[in-house]
Amino acid sequence: MNKEKMISKIFKRLSIFLIFAMVIGILHSETALAETEYSWLVKRLGGGYFIVIDGEKYGIADDKKSIVLPIEYSDMAMKPAEGLIGLEKGKKYGFADMKGKIVIPVKYDLVYDFAESLAAAKKGKKWGYINKKNDTVIPFDYDAAYSFKEGLAVVKKGKKWGYINKKNDTVIPFEYDTAYNFFEEYAPAEKNGKWGYINKQGETVIPFKYEKAVGFVNGLATVQENGKRGYIDKKGKLVIPMEYDETGDFREGIAAVGKNGKWGHINKKGKVVTPIKYDYASDFSEGFAVVGKSEKYGYVNKKGKIVIPIKFWAAAIFKEGLAAVNNIQYLPRWGFINKKGKIVIPVEYECVDNEEIPFFEDGYLEIQKIYGKDYHNRKYKLGRLNRKGIFTPY
Repeated sequence: MNKEKMISKIFKRLSIFLIFAMVIGILHSETALAETEYSWLVKRLGGGYFIVIDGEKYGIADDKKSIVLPIEYSDMAMKPAEGLIGLEKGKKYGFADMKGKIVIPVKYDLVYDFAESLAAAKKGKKWGYINKKNDTVIPFDYDAAYSFKEGLAVVKKGKKWGYINKKNDTVIPFEYDTAYNFFEEYAPAEKNGKWGYINKQGETVIPFKYEKAVGFVNGLATVQENGKRGYIDKKGKLVIPMEYDETGDFREGIAAVGKNGKWGHINKKGKVVTPIKYDYASDFSEGFAVVGKSEKYGYVNKKGKIVIPIKFWAAAIFKEGLAAVNNIQYLPRWGFINKKGKIVIPVEYECVDNEEIPFFEDGYLEIQKIYGKDYHNRKYKLGRLNRKGIFTPY
């Protein structure tokens, strides 16, 4: 719901996460959560509390399975933002803390997650900002508003966008047709049908001359002219020619790019490091990137060399030395490989939400272990998996 997501829809390629979700979403059974003793424990929040689900309703329970927030909400954020969880009930929105206490009444017509201690909220047709005590910090005077980032928020009055600070001072006038949040001190904005960049004083730092533009990441930004994309630096210098149909952000000094329906990688000098011949290429993480060909996936290193064969039906980027993979066609099951490509944790797990991809965080992962080979008659245990492959049921 934030502005960054709107940008990514225009410029970023689909991630491996969404690609696999498309496959497994078809297979996801409504009984997937109902068949296990622990199925109603959906997401650990920390401190002994869980998000729970019953049918299509959400609530919060403690580790003794006592309900602390009634299972009556039609939607709930799966990940807290600044300690609070967004809720939806009857097309109204509010927030609870991780112990299930309602801290912001479910009365707003829309809310965004808290960012920099404030949340954009909508009442009727107008937007304003509230704090975690539900005080109105910035009045509901705006026609659109997005989360604060780098101390400023982009807001709309009438048909024009501008920027305010947390005191509701207009820092940058309402003169833009479209405007996005600041990234690395610069914000992409549109004026008279062309895109450029402004600084936090509202000064034009890169001229309004592009068809499209997105925020800076690691010193470079994607821009588009004549339907082709390239990269500029913060001085506005074109450092990588506009010759690509799709471009990603630079991660670990390398970006995924697409041309004529194929993907590869380039470095910050524009040199191709992974040949542009794959059906898919992910960002780099921990020195490896996923590449796909003919609906199977493997891994390349930063020299573009295949180091783990293209043989998996799904694969995710490395985190904490392990990567989730699937070697069972059409079943949403995951195991984990090490950087030598060896399966060190068997392919016998499923995410609670089949649109998720499992990653280890601080050495642990919350996941469901599957018992039984028949997809429709399988049994589950929800629990905690560590990097050694030890699974502890809840």
